[in-house]
Amino acid sequence: DVADDATPMTVVRPLLVEGFTNLDVAFTALLGTATSAEPEPKAALRWDLPKAVISLHLGVNAIDLRLTSPGYQAWVDEPEPEYEDED
Repeated sequence: DVADDATPMTVVRPLLVEGFTNLDVAFTALLGTATSAEPEPKAALRWDLPKAVISLHLGVNAIDLRLTSPGYQAWVDEPEPEYEDED
């Protein structure tokens, strides 16, 4: 569900923050403390579990929940290779 573009952010943002906080509390009660957390304004929480990686992101006009396989997440988390200049 995404906030309507016509709704002012002064109305949308507090609702998103409240919803994100409620989800944080519920997921933490179920899964334990998040493996990693990023602060606002683009808050993010992540739980690394044996069979899934669950991440919750607070965006500008929506809350995003992602379910990812641990193998794929490990690949995404790999640092970018550094290329040497060929001069």
